[in-house]
Amino acid sequence: MAKDEKSRQKKLARKAAKRKAKQQQIRAAGNLSKVQQAARQTHKPILACKVPAGLFTNGIGTVVFARGSATGEVALASFLVDVRCLGIKDAMYRVGGPEDYQMCLQAAAIGGASEDWEPACLKKLLEDVSAWAGELGFKPHPDSQMGMALFGDEVDSDDCTRSFTFGKDGKPFFTAGPNDGPRRVKQIIATLERSCGQGNYHFMLPLGGGGNLVFDEDDEDLIEGELEDDDPAQRD
Repeated sequence: MAKDEKSRQKKLARKAAKRKAKQQQIRAAGNLSKVQQAARQTHKPILACKVPAGLFTNGIGTVVFARGSATGEVALASFLVDVRCLGIKDAMYRVGGPEDYQMCLQAAAIGGASEDWEPACLKKLLEDVSAWAGELGFKPHPDSQMGMALFGDEVDSDDCTRSFTFGKDGKPFFTAGPNDGPRRVKQIIATLERSCGQGNYHFMLPLGGGGNLVFDEDDEDLIEGELEDDDPAQRD
């Protein structure tokens, strides 16, 4: 075999080996759970750690944690946090580009201006509010596991010196959102009744006219008077 042909064959073999290694990496990544995939992003530098300035005033807001580069690939985690009752009500994790990063920040800012927090304190907030809501009977949104994995071991919540108080006026306070249908509302209030007992929680329900009225659980037959059964067509 000529020398040039041997050199060409060696180059082809090296390329084939690289392709095979790349395919193995892709297959290995595909076999990882979503939480494991998120954990693999922790080598990227922390890009953002945003918390709504009025989170504890409003009772609910979206926090954002991101790793990567504002001009390159970004691993994003956002959490809709209810500090008065439900804990982590919703969560999202994805890997995207600069446009995804800006859209995430804009969506989080809908409820008001955000401020920069120490990553350890945001992690502590999420851990603490999940534990507190868990005692009431509410689990964090399943996708929050991916977002929490993005913090990694380097972010230690024990390094945070802040302390957090949840609920309102010393009691859990549930505010029904636009996506909380009658059945969901009844389930939440029933859970609070079991975990807290009568007189130890409050809730707010939207009125048909668009206003809001605070109901106390001490009022008789309140739920039946204000909530209708779910439309069967809208049930899960």
